Amino acid sequence: MANEAKSIEKTLLNAVIRRVGSTGGPKIVKGSLLVLGDNNLVSGSHTATSGASVFGGVAAADRVSGTTIAAFMDGVWDMKVVAEASVTMGAKVSMSGANLIKDALAGEVDAGGCVGVAEEAGASNEVIRVRLTNGA
Repeated sequence: MANEAKSIEKTLLNAVIRRVGSTGGPKIVKGSLLVLGDNNLVSGSHTATSGASVFGGVAAADRVSGTTIAAFMDGVWDMKVVAEASVTMGAKVSMSGANLIKDALAGEVDAGGCVGVAEEAGASNEVIRVRLTNGA
């Protein structure tokens, strides 16, 4: 996998971390954006589809095998903007493929697809600061 999110600000004493089940598909790398599916199971964001993906957090560690993974739900992270889009500062962002983000559409926000809020503007393929908002 590539373009994993990098933590740039979090308070570990108050970090929101949840343990979720995993679909057991391909390896999930630390920093991968996660998609939440049925039965509270997550998969890597390579399965993200526009408008239909619920944000499941950022992988707290590699998951090579096994059925559970820890996921960060807060903090500020460096994330990469998808090639064919730009991101507006202050806008809610959603997943757009494998570990990539874009400005979120209203329907994506309503469906739980909001990753967080962009703390800076970003052009195509640029890495920007995103504050996770726990899917809201």
